[in-house]
Parts: sequence; C-alpha cells; structure tokens
Amino acid sequence: MTRTKRLAVFVVCHTAFGQGVVRGVMRYCKTHGSWEIEVEPEHTPATLARVLEAVEHSDFDGIISEIWYSNQLRALQAVGIPSVEVSGSWDTMNPVRVQSDNEAVGRLAARHLMERGLRNFAYFAVTFRAQPVLHVRQRRQAFVSELRRHGHDCDVFMPTLSLRYVAGASTEQGPLIRWLTSLPKPVGLLCPTDFQVKQVILAARQGNIRIPEEVALVGVGNDEFTCEICSVPISSVDLAPLRTGYVAASVIDRMCHGRTPPKRPVLVEPAGVIVRQSSDILTAENPCVTGALRFIQLHAQSPIEVRDVLKEIPISRRALEHNFKALLGRTPSQHIFHVRVEMAKRMLVETGLPLAVVAERCGFTSASIFSAIFRRSMGLRPGEYRRQYRVG
Repeated sequence: MTRTKRLAVFVVCHTAFGQGVVRGVMRYCKTHGSWEIEVEPEHTPATLARVLEAVEHSDFDGIISEIWYSNQLRALQAVGIPSVEVSGSWDTMNPVRVQSDNEAVGRLAARHLMERGLRNFAYFAVTFRAQPVLHVRQRRQAFVSELRRHGHDCDVFMPTLSLRYVAGASTEQGPLIRWLTSLPKPVGLLCPTDFQVKQVILAARQGNIRIPEEVALVGVGNDEFTCEICSVPISSVDLAPLRTGYVAASVIDRMCHGRTPPKRPVLVEPAGVIVRQSSDILTAENPCVTGALRFIQLHAQSPIEVRDVLKEIPISRRALEHNFKALLGRTPSQHIFHVRVEMAKRMLVETGLPLAVVAERCGFTSASIFSAIFRRSMGLRPGEYRRQYRVG
C-alpha cells in the first residue's frame, strides 16, 4: 500500500497568487498518489514558526513556501526536509525555487503598452530597503530592455519609503504626484504589483491626471479583488499561479523520491495581460495607425485581413506596414494573428469550449490553422496550453 505523503503549504492565502498556488498544489496531489495537504491560512512570522515546529516534530515530507525575509528562509532551510520557495524574491541563499518568469513579465507588459500606440514609458516601484527584492529588479530590467530594443526610453522612479506608505498616507504621495506630473503624456507605466498601481491611481486623482488617457497603467499579479475594486479597474499580468503550485508540488514529489532538485529556478511563464480600463487606450502619432489598431481590436474575432483594414482606413498598404513595423515590430497581418492568439489564450483558460469553437470565435478560418499559429506563437498546442493554465 502506498504511504500517504504529508505536505505543508505556507503562502499568502489572501492574495490571488497564494490562492492559485494552493489550487495548483491540490490539483497535482489529487492525480499523483496519496497526499495529505496542510495549508496555513495566516502568513505571519509567528505562524511560520508554528509551521516549522510542526514540520520538525512530525512526519511531514515537504513544504512549499512563500518567504519574504532572510531569517525565515534560513529557519526553513534548517528544518532539513524537501522545500520549494515560490515568492521569486531570492537570488541568494540558494533555495529550490519555482517562480514566475519575471523577465517574461517585464517584456509582456512592455509589448502590451507599445501595442496601445504609446511612445513614452515609465516604471514605478516603492521599495522599503536599499536593494529592491529580486522580482522588482527583474521586472524593471526586462521592461526597460524590451522598450530600448524597440527604440524607446523609460523613466524609472523607485523611491525608498516608510511602511506608512502602504496605508496610502497622503503626506507621502507628494513625490509620486510630482513625478507623474513631470512625465511626457500620454505615457505607459508598469508597476511590479497590482497594489502599487492602486497607489499610482490615488496619486493621479490627487494630481488631476487622467487614467488611462494621460497615464496607461499595468500591474502584475491579476489579483481580481484589487484590480476590480479600484475606481479605475487595473490591467494586470496574470502570473499563472495555478501552474506555479502544480510545478512546485511536482518538484517536491521528485525530491521525496530521492531525485536531485533543480539547481536553477524553474520559471513559469505568465499567462498574459488581462486588459481592464487602466490601459484600455489606443493612441499613436499617426491617427490612421490608431484607427487601424482600433479596427483590428474590434474586428479580430471576424475573419478579417489587411485589405479589410485598408478599406476602412485612408492609408496605403506600404505606409501601414511601415508604421506598424516601427511601432510594434510586426506587420499588420502579424498583429491580427497576435490579437487573435491573445483572445484565444483567455478563452482557453476561462471556458471549456471545444477548440474548434474557440478557433471560430477568435477569427481563425479553421481549427488546424488556429493550432499551427497558436503553437508557433506560444510553443504549445491550444489543448496543452489549456491543461497548463486553466483553473478548475
């Protein structure tokens, strides 16, 4: 009879990321042997101490954790059982890590904002220490690098503030308001978390700055409660936490069977940008390009081609191709397929519709063409993508 393995999970359960990780762990454990999972709902130093004491004095086989402080990580490593860290905050102390691909997050956000037709860009992050945590640095570096690759500069503002800022203390909003006011408009702005976008929205309201007309905002984490409750709903990069939890549990399982843990972080690709009002804007120096972008966005679910765009927009095909390549790094035809793939990604994750129906609703003329283009874009067939990223 197979022995039931015991797994402790210590993540921030009040966030969408933590909840997704727990669901991913549960999905893996339901289909890979017999497991008993214990989830600690509170994420505090005291509860971690209790979890570690329980792990040390009982027969737990492993622990999956989201750790933010070095002393906590050292205590976890001292327990001596297989452990996997999922916060993405550590490039030292060498924990076994399954984490979001933060560089892919930065690139994805940059491309999304460039696709809005924007030419000015900025990055804002609050830090509470001299050296920002790993995911803040990596997302910034990749965001800036992707923009520079397309010929754009990026204004970075990363003040070190007191923890009072977390509560939105208006006395500490002054530097942010002045910085936002100084930026050339319109501007596309990335923050490393959804919560920090919320702070920017507060500062913009106090500074009479319009969102998204003057500042288009993207956060990270797709915490639906935070994103939807804001006065301006927040566009956000979905980190695919379900996939993170699933992979973390698989790594723990392999370690429990005596296999060598991965020496490098196992990176989980983000699922995409979930577009809400904060970045729902199309703008370009050439109004014809803006019109073409808007037409494609509105009609991509129909079997349109570039010639259909040209019927609606007073511009030559050559000029349209040139402007799209300069702005987005892709042709109008490639952009139509890009928009369709993004639509399909969301439909694959959020619905159980047959693949042929997804293909038709996203403007593809056949399921085989849909599968080929999707695989070329994502490196996965549509069915494989659904199995990896769909919740439930």
